This record gives sequence, C-alpha cells and structure tokens, in this order.
Amino acid sequence: MAYLPVGLRVLAVAAVAGLAAVVVALPASARIDPAPQPQQIDQLFDQLYAKYGHDLVGMCVGAVDSGLQETRCYGTARPGQTLVPGPDTLFAIGSLTKDFTATVLALRVDQGRIGLRDRVRKYVPVGDGRNKIPGTMTLLDLAQHFSGLPRTPAPRPTTTSLDDLYRDAADCISRPSCRHADPGTSFLYSNFAFAVLGQILGAKDGYVAAHGYSGWEADTDEAVLRPLDMSVTKTTSLWNASNPAYFSAHKAFGSEGSTTVPNPLIPNPPWSDPGGALYSSPHDMLTWLRFNLGLTGPADLKATLPLLYADPSVLRPRGKSTDREIGLSWNVDQGRDGTCVWKSGSVQGFQSYMVLVPREGLGDFVLLNSRGGSAPDPAAIGIDLINVLPYSPVATKALPGGVAVAATSKRCPAKGATE
Repeated sequence: MAYLPVGLRVLAVAAVAGLAAVVVALPASARIDPAPQPQQIDQLFDQLYAKYGHDLVGMCVGAVDSGLQETRCYGTARPGQTLVPGPDTLFAIGSLTKDFTATVLALRVDQGRIGLRDRVRKYVPVGDGRNKIPGTMTLLDLAQHFSGLPRTPAPRPTTTSLDDLYRDAADCISRPSCRHADPGTSFLYSNFAFAVLGQILGAKDGYVAAHGYSGWEADTDEAVLRPLDMSVTKTTSLWNASNPAYFSAHKAFGSEGSTTVPNPLIPNPPWSDPGGALYSSPHDMLTWLRFNLGLTGPADLKATLPLLYADPSVLRPRGKSTDREIGLSWNVDQGRDGTCVWKSGSVQGFQSYMVLVPREGLGDFVLLNSRGGSAPDPAAIGIDLINVLPYSPVATKALPGGVAVAATSKRCPAKGATE
C-alpha cells in the first residue's frame, strides 16, 4: 500500500470485516528497536473489543506506541443500524472538553495575558455580582475544581446570556446553601466552574457570542483547534451554525441503557459548553493525544504542557492521597512506574477517556456511544491498554479473560471514569 505525502506518513483508511482502521506512522528514525507493527497494535485493539464489545454499541480506540499512532473502530455508529464508525465519525466527548478549556488558559498564562492566580471577580462585571464573589477565588481554583461551586450550575429555568451565568455563579458562591466550600479549601469536580472559566477566557480575549455559539468556542477554535488542524472538533452549537448537514451525516447516536440518544442533553448551551459540549472524531482525538504527548503542534501550544500536568507549583491533591493530584483539568496519578495523566468524559449516551504516560511517550483514548446499563467504563478499556504498551512480540501475558497481550508492569492504576 502506497504512502501519502502529508508530512507524517498516513496509510489509507480500510473497512474490513465490520471494522474501520486508520494508521499513522512516524518516520523510522523516531521508533525504538524492535518496533511494533501496525497489525500487532490492531491485535491488541481486537482483543480489547473481544473482552468489552458485547456490552457496547460502538467503540473507537487509539494509541501512541513506540512511534506508531493508530485508531480502530468497532460496532455501529448508531443503535440498531449497520453504519460502522470510522476515523471521521463524531462522538460527544463530554468532559474531555475541559482539557481544551484548560489549554486556552495555559496558553494565555504562558503569553503573559492572564494569571492563574488572578481573582475571578476581576473578570466579572459589577452588575453581574462581582462583589458577591469571594476575593480569594482564583482562575486556578476554577481550573482545578477548588472553586467552591457545586458540580452543576445553580438551579435556574434558563441561562440566556453570559451575564446570567456570572450572576448565577456569584449568587451561588455567596449562599451557604449552594456553595460546596470556601474557594481554595476543598476539591469538588465542577462543570459549573469550567463553564465560568471558559466564558471568562473567551470574553477576556475579545470574543462574543454569535450565531448561537459562545465566545469560549470561538476563542478555543482560534487558539487551539485551528493550529492543531482539528477541524471537526466543535460543539453542537457551532456545528449547527457552520455545517449542520455534515454534522447530521457524521455524528454517532448514543445509547443510554436501552434508549437511543440522537442529541445528548447539555444544559443551557452555549453558556455551559466549556465544561463538556464538544464533539470530536477518532482522527482529531489522535491529533489531540499526540499533542498532549508533545509529539505535534506549534511551539507556543507545546509550551503549555508542563503547566497543564507537570508543574509542581501548580499541582494540587485531589483528596487525602498525595499520589492523586490535579493540574489544569488533567488528573495526575502516580503509578508503579511513574506518572499517569488522564481525563474522562461522560454525557448522555456517550463516554470517553484519555490517558498519557508522558515519560514514555505512550497514550491511548477510548470513545464509546454507550452509557448506562451494562456498558463498560471506558477507563477500564483505556487502563487495560496503557498497561500492555509498549507492545513486545517477545514477552506476553494475558489480560483478565485470557487475552494474550504484551507483558509490562501496571504503570497506571485502575480507576473509574466518574470524577
């Protein structure tokens, strides 16, 4: 099969025996010796699907291993149909969205345009309740779930403007019955906090809501997605404003237990979008994985990676254990062989997961259009895979269930996808 001249060598897409695959190979000089072969990585993917696929509608998985990057998809893109998902199929990625918001923050900090420890009230207009927001709440608190805001936005029939979002946050944090804790004192995963953070960033960079999508999305597209050539990573809001026909043709449908989900419920779009509203494809997720391992992307974006998950001055414990920390959105855990960096996502009908081992240049991601009922946790799939990479054709052992895979120690601890 001929290689295509597109910088990296990209093999053509093939759909065989009910599955689709795309392989991207780095130049030979970037590989270790002995290097795994694409078909060997495919075998690992096949074995994982054999273990988990009986409880799934569809699954796409990708990995970076010893100079190879590959994705492979299984099952169906929509419940009850025969369309096989492929590299361009659009999955809702849920809270993996937060990592994009965090990257915009890290970029602006690195550029000197904003500070991690800037007070949140600095960016909220007086008329939207600035004085109700404690002076101790910082942008870092928002990015690390130490804001004191609850998991979901304060109850309200509708949020129809950025002013509404700011007012809800200011009102909630000022009331003991709504806030979780004082800012900076306690970790609680908060979609609410990331909605506020993302919209602050968009507004600070001069973007305003237009055509049904928010300033955060325009900012993220300009700062992160376009430079990485991630052209199909967008929210429903932007897809409907830019190319609804493409979106309708390429998006997967989710499965929530036995219920088909054509459109996941995202409360109060586009204002809550920074916390979990992006769709993406396996092709774009492979690019995102490679970027976060420092393998691709412009220099200014790659410079953000230490701040995102490796800067000791930024990392904070997520609980009582010092082995479980958080950077900017990314979870940072200490495994037996070093540091594992991960993030999960879950939205109606869909689940996602990404894990990195930066020291070894390894990583993988999992996209599922199944949630609830007997659907597996994507973290279980991703952890099974990361713990058998890099592939070695010499030393093998079995995954639970008798799957033959490459032998390696448990570099990343098992964990659930719920954060």
